[in-house]
Amino acid sequence: MIANVTAESNKVAECKELKIRPLYRKNRYSESIVPEIRLNGKWLSDLGFEQGKKVQVEFVKGQIILRIDEPL
Repeated sequence: MIANVTAESNKVAECKELKIRPLYRKNRYSESIVPEIRLNGKWLSDLGFEQGKKVQVEFVKGQIILRIDEPL
């Protein structure tokens, strides 16, 4: 686990290092290998990512942001 200080709030943000793994997909017509990142653990529920909730996924080159999709 790596800790970073965020500029906006001066709070320590914890970071996890994950490995991008190959995911082998096969159907009747073709085979392919795509990248996969697995997220699991108690730390997700500690951050509010509970089972059954939906998440919004924002992405730009080199960055993925996950946010809990909560109604306004």
